[in-house]
Formats: sequence, C-alpha cells, structure tokens
Amino acid sequence: MSELRARPIGVLIDDALAMYRANARPILLAAALSVFPAALFVGLGQEFYLRGFFETIVAARDTAMATPSFSVLLGYAAMSLGLWLMLFGRAYLDVTVLAAAPQMLHGRVTDARAFLKGGLRRYGWYLLTGWLVQVAAQLAAFASFFALFAGGLVLWTFWSLAAPITVLENANTSEGIRRSFELVKPHFWRVLRFLVLLTVLVGLFEGAVASPLIVRQVVVAAQNPEAIFYQTPVAWKIVEGLVLAASMTFVAPITSLAFFVLYIDLRTRSEGIDLIMRARRLAARRA
Repeated sequence: MSELRARPIGVLIDDALAMYRANARPILLAAALSVFPAALFVGLGQEFYLRGFFETIVAARDTAMATPSFSVLLGYAAMSLGLWLMLFGRAYLDVTVLAAAPQMLHGRVTDARAFLKGGLRRYGWYLLTGWLVQVAAQLAAFASFFALFAGGLVLWTFWSLAAPITVLENANTSEGIRRSFELVKPHFWRVLRFLVLLTVLVGLFEGAVASPLIVRQVVVAAQNPEAIFYQTPVAWKIVEGLVLAASMTFVAPITSLAFFVLYIDLRTRSEGIDLIMRARRLAARRA
C-alpha cells in the first residue's frame, strides 16, 4: 500500500494482509506475547469444558446419575479467565499494531523493541473506548430486539473506528467516537459491508488454521455419530487446545490492520488525505 487512494473493499483486505506479510516477525512476536497466553486458556478450557460436558451426558445416560467432573469445572474456569485476559491482550496487540501501521505503509518495522513499546501510552484510552463501544452496542442490540438487533448493528458500524482513532489521532474517548461517526456517516453501507466481510474472513482464517482438527472431527463423526460423546484422551485435548490457541493468535493482527486501512480509505474519500500527503511530499522536494 505504497500509494494512498480510495480502494475497493476487497483490495483493502488485501492491503491489510500485505502489511501483515511484510511485517510478520514483529507482529507475530507481539501476538505471541499478548494474545497466545490468553488464547491458550480459552482453547484448553474450551476443550476440557465442552468435551467433558458431552462425556458427562454419556455418563448420566449410562448410570442415570452423574455430576460434572473436576476437569469440566476447571475447563470452564480456565475458559472464563482466558476470555477476560483476551480483552487486555487483544487491546495491547491492537495498539501496538496501530501505532506502527503508518510506518508499515511505506516499509517494514525494523526495531522490534520500539514496536512493542510504541502503543503503550494509548493503551488506556483504546481499552476504555473499545469497552464502551462494545457495551453501548450490546445495549442498543438489546433495545432493538424486535428489530433483529438492528440498533446494535448500526451503532457498532458508526463507532467501529472510535478505538483505533484514539491511537491513530491521539484522541480521547469522546473525540474518537465523534471522529468515527464523522468518517463513517457518508459511507455507512460501505463500512457495514466491510465489517461483515472482515468478520466472515477472520472466522474462515481461524478455521483454516484449525482445519486439521475440523477434518478429524468430521471423519470421526461420519464413522460413528456418537463418537463425540466418547471419552477423549487428555493428550488429545491438549493438542486441540494448542491448535485453537495458535489459530486465534495467528489471525488476531488482521483485524487491527484492516481497521487501519479502512481508516485511511475513509479519510481519503472524505478529507482527501491522499492529496494532502502528495502536496506535503511535493513541498518537501522543492524545499
């Protein structure tokens, strides 16, 4: 993405992936430090909780009485803890990537240490803004229950860039929300399509990384539909948990990069940032 200009939605996603590939080493390092530990709790907890739950159902059917095992309760606790840790880990990864994203437009990140520290001073604002937007969208969705949660979808779209703007423009929460609304309003349907496409693609990417597990489960279920209820070895649960954690970690940076290229695209369309940057480069050459 060496040239700033308005681009189709599919090209924006390609630009985000190209920035990821060009800076994979520092980005994956940040993801491994911030997201993987939380994802490991989620992945292992999910495996032990869900599989243990099905195993408990079988035990209840066979013995007419069964209580959840300790591993099921421990899995639920680990999954819950992991989800909370993920909130903070993802926020760190996002601010780190967003703070370095302008540099990634025209080259690669060369100082990994500076990259890891680059977004720390905006961490609090990003975390607060993202949490407020999430809560507000959930409340709006609940209030518009009979309208198929349209209120939450609309609010989520208008304020989708609020948290990234707190990093990219050094804004506070109210400024981030206001700027997000200003940028998104003229292009609401385009942004909504972008968000839906991004959500689907992230899910597909995670599924692709974890595809060996999915294929195994499909094959086993096809051979014996009741196999899902059978006892699963602990070692295999750990392997599945590790793969799920790796898939979440590998895909996590795509979202923040996608929001950055969307931000640039909207500023290009609404404010002519591409013309401003060209004028600055021309002035610098003449000076």
